[in-house]
Amino acid sequence: MTRSRSSRPQAGAVVRKGSLILSVRGGEVTLQARGAAALPVGTFDIRLDDQPGGRITLAAGARQLSFPLPPHLLPVAVDLIDAESGRSAFPNPLVLEDALQTRVERASIEDGAVTLAVTMAGAPVSALAVVVMAEGGMGGADEAVATGLALPIRMDADGRSFYLCRLPLLTLLPIDLPRPLTVHISGRRVQPPLMGQAQTAGMAGYVDQATSEGISGWAVDLGNPAHRLGVEVSTDGRVLGTVPAEIPRPDLEAIGVVAPCGFHVPQEMFRDLRHGDRLSLTVAGTVSHLIHSPLVLTVATHIRGLFDNIDGNQACGWVIDTDRPGVPCTVEALCGDRVIGTADATGLRRDVLEAGLPTDRCGFRITLEEPLHTLFERDISVRIKGTTMLLNGGPQQPRLNPNIRAYLAPDRGMSAALIRRLRTRMNRSADGLGISIVMPVYNTRRDWLVEALRSVCTQWCDAWELICVDDASTEAQVSQVLAWFAQTEPRIRVIRSPVNQGIAGTTTLGMRAAHYPYVALMDHDDVLEPDAVHHLAATARSTGADLIYSDEVLTGEDSSVVLDVRARPAFSYDYYLSHPYFVHMVAVRTEIARRIGGFDARLAISADVDFVLRAIEESRSVAHVPRVLYRWRTHPGSAGHAKQGEVMAATARVIQAHLDRVAPGAEARPAPEFNQFEVAWPDPGGRVLIVIPTKDGIDVLRQCIEAIEATTPADEYRLVVIDHQSTDPKSKRYLARIGKRHSVMPFAGAFNYALMNNRAVRMQGADEPFVLFMNNDIEAIDPGWLPRMRSLAARADVGVVGTALMYADRRIQHGGVIVGINGLADHALRFETVWESDGSRTLGYNASLTSVRDFSAVTAACMMMRRAVFDEVGGFDEGFAVGFNDTDLCLRVGRAGYKVLYDGRTVLYHHESVTRIAKAQLKHPGDDRKLRQDWGHLLRAGDPYYSPLLELYGRDHRLRLEPCGPAVPRVVRVILPGGVTADRSCPRPKAELPCPVAVLIG
Repeated sequence: MTRSRSSRPQAGAVVRKGSLILSVRGGEVTLQARGAAALPVGTFDIRLDDQPGGRITLAAGARQLSFPLPPHLLPVAVDLIDAESGRSAFPNPLVLEDALQTRVERASIEDGAVTLAVTMAGAPVSALAVVVMAEGGMGGADEAVATGLALPIRMDADGRSFYLCRLPLLTLLPIDLPRPLTVHISGRRVQPPLMGQAQTAGMAGYVDQATSEGISGWAVDLGNPAHRLGVEVSTDGRVLGTVPAEIPRPDLEAIGVVAPCGFHVPQEMFRDLRHGDRLSLTVAGTVSHLIHSPLVLTVATHIRGLFDNIDGNQACGWVIDTDRPGVPCTVEALCGDRVIGTADATGLRRDVLEAGLPTDRCGFRITLEEPLHTLFERDISVRIKGTTMLLNGGPQQPRLNPNIRAYLAPDRGMSAALIRRLRTRMNRSADGLGISIVMPVYNTRRDWLVEALRSVCTQWCDAWELICVDDASTEAQVSQVLAWFAQTEPRIRVIRSPVNQGIAGTTTLGMRAAHYPYVALMDHDDVLEPDAVHHLAATARSTGADLIYSDEVLTGEDSSVVLDVRARPAFSYDYYLSHPYFVHMVAVRTEIARRIGGFDARLAISADVDFVLRAIEESRSVAHVPRVLYRWRTHPGSAGHAKQGEVMAATARVIQAHLDRVAPGAEARPAPEFNQFEVAWPDPGGRVLIVIPTKDGIDVLRQCIEAIEATTPADEYRLVVIDHQSTDPKSKRYLARIGKRHSVMPFAGAFNYALMNNRAVRMQGADEPFVLFMNNDIEAIDPGWLPRMRSLAARADVGVVGTALMYADRRIQHGGVIVGINGLADHALRFETVWESDGSRTLGYNASLTSVRDFSAVTAACMMMRRAVFDEVGGFDEGFAVGFNDTDLCLRVGRAGYKVLYDGRTVLYHHESVTRIAKAQLKHPGDDRKLRQDWGHLLRAGDPYYSPLLELYGRDHRLRLEPCGPAVPRVVRVILPGGVTADRSCPRPKAELPCPVAVLIG
C-alpha cells in the first residue's frame, strides 16, 4: 500500500537528488525532502519506467513518502505525475540506479548451471528475478536458457547486499562455437553477454534424428566421460521412459568426444504418439533439454533436418537425405496451405558435419516472398518439396523487431508530460540554430500530404521552418491543404511556382528562401520522425559538419508498415560513388547550398546525387546521425521505380562529372546491378612486392603462385615466399624450384606473422612502391585484379586496400572487418553467397558486398599498401604474433588520416587456414588481450563504419533486438581523391536568426 509518512527513512541504498533523498530498501522506495524543502502537494500517479505504480495523495507540509516496488522488479526510473495536470513533480525522473549501484560480481556457466553473484547498495528487494536468454535459439525465437531467483546471502560493512543464484540450464549449449547469452536481472539487461559453451557447462548432447521409427542422438558428461548419462523422454510432462547414452559414436572423435555416448529411443517407447506430437529429451535427473529438443515426430526415416529459425524475412535451417547426401534437398516454406518461398539446401553448415552427419552442404535460407508484416503472428512451416513431410522445429512465427515495435508506437510510447519536458530540453539545446526544411510539392494525394505536413508540425524540437514549393499543381486539394497549414502554423511558408519546373527547380527555389543556417530536404509524400529536427540541429551544433545525413526506413504505401531499415555507416566517399547509399534525411549548410547553386535544374533525374556530390566538394566534414529520422514511402508511382534505366544512366553521368572536377582520368560506368556504379581509377603502374608466408602445405602454395602467374604479367610484381621452417621434402623441392624465378626467404623461430612480414618488406622491398600481403591459400581468378588494387592504393587519400574473398563454395569469407563484433573483431557478411543463381552478384546489406567502401580494417590475407604508408606507421606491430596484426595495422593507418578500403568488385578465392587448421593454432589469447588494451576506446565507442542499430553478436548486419544506444554522431573529415580537403573557412553557425513569418504566395 502506498502511504505518506513523516518518520526518518530506513538505512539502505541512498542517493541525494537536489532537494530529495532517495532510498531503496526491502522492496520499498522512500523519498524524503532535504532541509527546509517539502514534497509537492496534490494527487500523483507513480510511474515506474513509465508504467503505472499506484497513486498517492500528499498533504501540505509532507516531507516523506514511500511506495512498494513490484515483486522482484527494479525499474530504472521513478516519476511522480500530477493526476490533474499530467506534469512531473520533478525536473527529471529519479534514476534508481544512482542509488542501487548494481554490480555483477560473477557470472559463469559450469556443471550444468548458471551461477550469478550480484551486489547492490542496501537490500532493495527480497529476491532478484534472473532470466538468461539465447536470442534466436536452436528452436527459433528467443529461448530461455535458465530462469529463477537470486536470493540475498549477506550484507557487507559498506551496506552492499550480495545476491546469489545457481540456476540449472534448461537446454544444453553447443559444442562448436560459444553462444552469446543475455542476462536479465529484475528486468534489466546486463552487459556484456555471457558466452556459453558445452565445455564450460560440463555436458553436451544433441538429438540427431527423430522419426516415427525411433529417435537417436548423443549425450556426454564432458567432465567425467566415463560417467554414462541417461536421456529421459517425455511428452506434455508425462515421462515415457529413460534410455542410457552408451552406444559408441566414433564419428564424434573429430570434435573431441571419444567416450561411448550415443543413445537410441525405440519406437515402442512412443508408439502411441501420433505424427506431429512433441517430445522432450532431457538429461536424466536434470531439466536440461538436449539441443534440438523439444521436437516434432516425422515419418521419413532417411530425411534429417531442422527448421532453425526465422531471421528477418528468411526461414533458416538444414536438411539432408541420408540415402543421397550428395544431392541437395529442395525445401519450401508454408503459411497455411500456401507456398511462400522455396530454396535448395546447399548452404555451408559445419556444425551439422561436426555432429556426425554425412555432409555440411545442407543449409537453407528461404526468402519469404510475401510482405513480412502480413505474416506476423502466423504459423510458418518448412517441408520437403514434393512431399508432405514437415521439418522439425516448426511451426514458427515471424516477429516484429521490438525496436521497430517501439518506434511505431504513438509518441514512441511516451507520456504527454514526458514529451513536454523533452520539447523544453530540445528547444534549449537548439539555442536558436534551426533547420529550414524544403518540400517540393506536386499533385500529392491529400492524405499523404497531410501526413507529411503533420509530421513536421509535431516535431519535438521547435527550431524549424517548412518551405513548401508548389510546383504548379493542377489538383485543387494541394493548394487547399497547403493554405490551411500555412494559416495555422506560422513556421510554414508556401511558394507557388508559376510553371512546372520539376523537383530540381522547385528545390532550388526553396533553398533560396531558407532563413536558417542548415537546409534539409523532404519529399511531399514522406514522413519525418518526431525527433528529426532535434537530431539534425544537435548534430550541427556539436560537430559543425557541413553535410549531415541519417538513417531511414522504407515503408509501403501505409507509412506504418516498415519494409526495411537502412542503418548506415559513417561517411564513406567511395561507398557513395559505388552506391549512393544515403538518400534521406540530408541537411546541408545553407551557405554551401546557395554557393553551389542548389539543384541543377537541367537534371530531371539524379539531381539529388549531383547536389550531394557538389556539396561534398565544398565540405570539410560530413556527419552521420545513427538514428532513423525519416520514413521513405515506396509505391508504384515513385519516379525511381518507374525509370530505373534512366536513373542509372543519369547517375553515372553526374558521378563522372564530379570525377572530372576532382580526379581527372577516373572513369565511372553503370554496374550490372541497379544503383551500383564502378569507378576505374588511373593506375600509375609500379612493381608490387607480393609477400606470402608458408610452412609446407605445398599444394595450396602452388595453386596460389600459379594463379598469380596466370593472371598477372611478370613485370608487374616481385614475389617473396617466406619459408617458415618447412620440413616436408616435397615442399622443400618445390621451394627450391620456384627460387629460380621468385625469392624464397627463410624464417626460423616461433610463428610471428607480424615479424616475418616486417622482415620481408625491409629486406626484399627496397625498389617496389607497393606491397601486397597475401596468404598462401589465396587463388586469383581473373586478370586485372592486381592493377585494380594498385589503382586504389595509389590514391593519396588511401592507405590500405582489401578485396572480397570467398570460400571454395563461393560464399563470402571476407567482406571487410568490423571492430567490436563478437567481442573483438570479425569479418563482415561471412557465408553470404557471392553470386545468385541467375549469375548476378549478391549485393549484401545495403549493397555493401559489391561496393568499394571504407571499413575500419580489412584482412591481410590479401591486402595492398603503398610502401610509404607502411613505413610511415611503422609496419606491423610485432606484439601481435598470430591474430589481429592486420586489424591493428589498419586501425593505425586510419588514425594517421588514410582510408582503409574494401573493394567488392575484386573477388579472389581464400581456401582459409588450410595449412594451420588446428584449433589450437588459431587461438591467440595474448593477441586478444593486446587488442583490448590498445584499442579499448574503439571497442567501447563502436566501429564508426558499422551502425549501432545492428547486432554485435552472432551474424552481423541484423537489426538489434535490444534497445540501441544514444545517437552519437559519427563525423568524417572529407578528403577527396587528391588527398586534400575543401579549401575554405566557414565559421560555426550563429544562433541569431529570427523565426520566420508565414507567407502565402498565390
